[in-house]
Amino acid sequence: MKKKVLLVFVLILFVGGVSASYSCSVGDPVVEQGGINIGKIENINYLKINLLRVFGNSAADFLVDANKITLTNETPLVEFELLDGVYNVSLVNSTTEYATIKIGSESETINIGEAGDTGGLDIFISSLEGTYPGEDARVELSVGLKYFSLQGEPLAESSTINGKKYGFEVTSAFSTGVLMEVTYCENGTLEFVDVVAPPDPNLNDSEINDSTLGNQNDSVLGNQNDSILGEQNDSVLGNQNDSDLPLEEKKGTGLKGTLVMMGYSFVIALVIVLGFFLIRKFFVKDEEDPEES
Repeated sequence: MKKKVLLVFVLILFVGGVSASYSCSVGDPVVEQGGINIGKIENINYLKINLLRVFGNSAADFLVDANKITLTNETPLVEFELLDGVYNVSLVNSTTEYATIKIGSESETINIGEAGDTGGLDIFISSLEGTYPGEDARVELSVGLKYFSLQGEPLAESSTINGKKYGFEVTSAFSTGVLMEVTYCENGTLEFVDVVAPPDPNLNDSEINDSTLGNQNDSVLGNQNDSILGEQNDSVLGNQNDSDLPLEEKKGTGLKGTLVMMGYSFVIALVIVLGFFLIRKFFVKDEEDPEES
């Protein structure tokens, strides 16, 4: 509960301006946003999502309705449950480079760090040790109903999971994880909406270019710093130039402008520091938390 409260605060602080990329033909969409660390599973909008990899802020791989499973010489067969039923996964053979995994009557050989599919499910091999058959085999994998590899912008895609269509969007990416939004419709059909924010008519070409480049930075603090400074600079100064003011008004702008900028600089610094510690507290692994499976 504590982590969820922190996450909501971080989302409000850093992602409040992000528009949803999905809508419903009837009614409003059901949307939930949550944070996932690489290698972990989180439940977002009733779906277990396993984040596998993140590549800067331009690509992310994840499994939906996922289970993390470890196969060894002692336990080469494991039973697990997904939304659409119960399955058995077994280890046929393995080396330090690949593993052959069997689900039901089908099997597939998959290299470490890659995804494959067999038995109607998608599989990702995250770790391989030893050999099987042998005495020291250990295969760590994730298995789920759907594997996604999102690239480009927006980092969004939809798919039908257990009879219901869901939309998935990575709204922010970090070196340790992502913020993800999961959407579905209780009524009607889920529809994708490619939202493009219009340029601010008060900005000139150089300001728009600076804002765009700042938003592409994969650092959360960098993004917020650029956007906050840009917005505050425009609003505080009111896009006014001293050269446009009458002579009488110019005399009072120096001290007033300095005091206003000092006040906003203090607020900006406080917001950035607070946001940094909240994100660090959320994404850094808590050593007291039990290992998720």
